[in-house]
Amino acid sequence: MRSARVISAVGWMVGLILSVNTVWATPPAPWTDTVLSARKIPESRVQATRAITVITSEELERWGAMFVSDALRHVPGVYVRRSGGIGRVTNAVIRGSGAAHVLVLVDGVQVNSPTTGAFDFAHLTTDNVDRIEILRGGASALYGSDAVGGVIHIITKDGGEIPGTGVAAATEFGTDRTSRETGEFRWSSGPSRFSTSISRIDSNGVSADDDYRNMTYSGRSITQLTDTVDLDTAVRYHEGRVGVDDGAFRPDPNRRNTEKLIIASTTLSHQVADWWQQRLQVVTNRSDFVDLDQANPGTTQTQAESRFVTKLIGGEWRHDVTWVPWGGIALGAEVESQAGDTGSFDKRVRTGSLYLSPHVTIADRLTLVSGLRWLRHNTFGRDSSWEASAAYRFGKDGPKFRAGYSQAFHAPTLNDLYFPNFSNPNLVPEESDNYEVGLDHAWGDGRFAVSTTLFHREVDQLIQFAGVAPVNIGETEQRGVELESAVQLGHGLSLEGHYTYVGAYEEPSREELLRVPHQTADLSLRYAPRERLAFDARYNFVGSREDVGRQKLGHYSTVDVGMHFQIHRFAELYARVENLFGRRYQEIIGFPSPRTAVYFGGRVRL
Repeated sequence: MRSARVISAVGWMVGLILSVNTVWATPPAPWTDTVLSARKIPESRVQATRAITVITSEELERWGAMFVSDALRHVPGVYVRRSGGIGRVTNAVIRGSGAAHVLVLVDGVQVNSPTTGAFDFAHLTTDNVDRIEILRGGASALYGSDAVGGVIHIITKDGGEIPGTGVAAATEFGTDRTSRETGEFRWSSGPSRFSTSISRIDSNGVSADDDYRNMTYSGRSITQLTDTVDLDTAVRYHEGRVGVDDGAFRPDPNRRNTEKLIIASTTLSHQVADWWQQRLQVVTNRSDFVDLDQANPGTTQTQAESRFVTKLIGGEWRHDVTWVPWGGIALGAEVESQAGDTGSFDKRVRTGSLYLSPHVTIADRLTLVSGLRWLRHNTFGRDSSWEASAAYRFGKDGPKFRAGYSQAFHAPTLNDLYFPNFSNPNLVPEESDNYEVGLDHAWGDGRFAVSTTLFHREVDQLIQFAGVAPVNIGETEQRGVELESAVQLGHGLSLEGHYTYVGAYEEPSREELLRVPHQTADLSLRYAPRERLAFDARYNFVGSREDVGRQKLGHYSTVDVGMHFQIHRFAELYARVENLFGRRYQEIIGFPSPRTAVYFGGRVRL
């Protein structure tokens, strides 16, 4: 039955390919984006001194990515692992880092859990997302704690600068009775613009009692209060509920996890002079997580419920000063308060930071960037980190060589410091040294592009358990290479791919870090033979890795295909097949991943 659905879906796509007869527009040149994450201000990716990947809203739509984690699976250096089907715990690691060593931001708001240090991507959808920027490598001088492996920044839509209004609605249905409904509205007029969306996802899940539901709202507005002052406000809320098991190989028929997360930010920008801009930002997030395990019928089991509430409140005052056309400096101050109430403890930590980051560009060829941060934490005291990077372009259209060094740190979490009987209030931050060199080159008017990055990271004072309490005794090393390429072959055909090798080990034992594959690769092909039709195929490979108990999980590969057919300038149909050949695999031992899934949908824009 499943094979018949796959064959039917592929046949429908092929039939549509043969039914239309105009030419699809050439895709934009690769790697020409404007990025924010390298220095917290807009700059051309061509000038960036760091390894950055940008995923646009067009790419998210093209692949039908429901969740941000679906898109991150195809980024060089990033590995996403999920404990089973839709809605289960999902983490992303960068270059073999721990999940708590990846800083995740939504419109500038940190969403890492104050208790675990990591962010669970399980319920973060792509609704109203304008782009996702992934900065690979340590970045604590600019971003503070947790940016050891890198930074993932999700930036939402703001309505755009084109005057007018727009309404969009989409619906799709697929395997496991999965359904998704979304509605979007944008408005732009004069000094103000606004974008908002609301969505719902329902699914029976990949196995019994894995049902899932998600409700998400997102909104962002920008208002020009005066000729020199802008107000940017963003809010996002999601509620996700999923049926879960009691652990690996231990299904439970009536256990449910529910998370409610609200994220909000307000930013006031003031162009004081042509050479001076200041920005004041206030941010907050609140997560309310409930684990409810009802009594199983016919047993003596009693109902069990646990609740975890975490909060973050912070502020940043930043000044960007461009004293000469070829250089400038960024200076800023940050304060942050993180709190957690787990039932076992109710604690709070506070940090304050000062940072500066000078930069110069010489003859439009050589770019030099450095950064320094001083931090004070109310438990472990003072710390600091610094970084320096450079990029040199060999001519206007020549290759770009880049190199950099950065220090990064990860502060102890609330669980590390305060969890009853299993904590240590004397912990100090985990610290890392990061090195990387790279070469980027695009030619043929941007139709061809390649990139190579070598990286090496050492982490010291790693927090690990010794007996029943955590201590700073661990050391790890990660080193590897990232290879990227993009080609536009003409006639509606384009090809992109990347390969990553990571060697990640504990020191001095040289044992492999758990759940980190040595090799990952991705290859995507787009063929658009007609103006209203595009066909996509993607191959993803994940190498073998060790899991708990040093059990080896084998390598696997998956193939996804999809198509988009514009039936009217206001409407389109789309379809996709995930894991086309039904490959069986586990990202985390004991939690099988979904088999073949088929989805059909439609979208209307007015």
